[in-house]
Amino acid sequence: MSATLPKAALYYSPLSVWSAVALMTFEEKGYGKDEVDLRVVDLAKGENYNTSFLRLNFKATIAASTICTIIIDILHSEEANPNHLRYVNARDEQSLVLLAKEVIPSLKGKQELLSSSLSRFAAKEIIVSERVKTLWQEKLDATELLLGVLENAEKATDDLDEKAKADREEFFKIAQDAWGTHLKEVLVKISKEMVGLYTLGDQYSIADLHLAGWLTRVVKLSGGTPEDDGRTIVKKLEEHIGDGFALPKEHVKEVARRERLGHDHEAKLGAFWDALKERESWKKVYQRELF
Repeated sequence: MSATLPKAALYYSPLSVWSAVALMTFEEKGYGKDEVDLRVVDLAKGENYNTSFLRLNFKATIAASTICTIIIDILHSEEANPNHLRYVNARDEQSLVLLAKEVIPSLKGKQELLSSSLSRFAAKEIIVSERVKTLWQEKLDATELLLGVLENAEKATDDLDEKAKADREEFFKIAQDAWGTHLKEVLVKISKEMVGLYTLGDQYSIADLHLAGWLTRVVKLSGGTPEDDGRTIVKKLEEHIGDGFALPKEHVKEVARRERLGHDHEAKLGAFWDALKERESWKKVYQRELF
């Protein structure tokens, strides 16, 4: 009788930032397909709020790591939350229309699952703890509030009733805080903590894998493409944040360092992006598109 090789199980979403981190880690470590059991969780349908998944992870997050460094802590802070940045990536009426077209389908899927779960609980078709019920209700309330703003996206502000106007105004304030204040601070902190081409020097580490997934999402939200080089994505990030923001230009390219050319400085995150694009793990995970 042949022995069956035990597999590690990874619950992941193909378009999740932190799932990408886990998938790149497997590639970097050289795991084969026969060593990992990949199980898809459809976030567009809210499957991370199913009771079967909540038993594994009550926070309903996908493929998140528990290893902590200063940079990883920054990336997993609420101020840096890449999913929040995605859902508030609009600060004027034109960008609100584009955002609505992109995210309403997944929000509808989440709303449907959460509403159904609460209804089944009320009908005593399923039994869950009060903590799970509270989680479902909180997530449903937040989802419906966001949907209320996005479903009115194609209406001019002057055509909205007073409540809808107030909700849109509050949304734009939250979006400006997220992109124009919090993300700006996060990027500066990360840049300050990086000590070389990679976060901890010249060796690619677990912190770099987290930064790779997070930065790729932020670059995508800022209009970046896989073809963009480091200087281009830094420029797009700075312009998307706005208000004259500029990342410190503190990294000196190796060629310039060897030849003692002190003028060739660039942002650390730009240099990191150029190095990241050359890694096979990043190419494989993002071979079709950025997400």
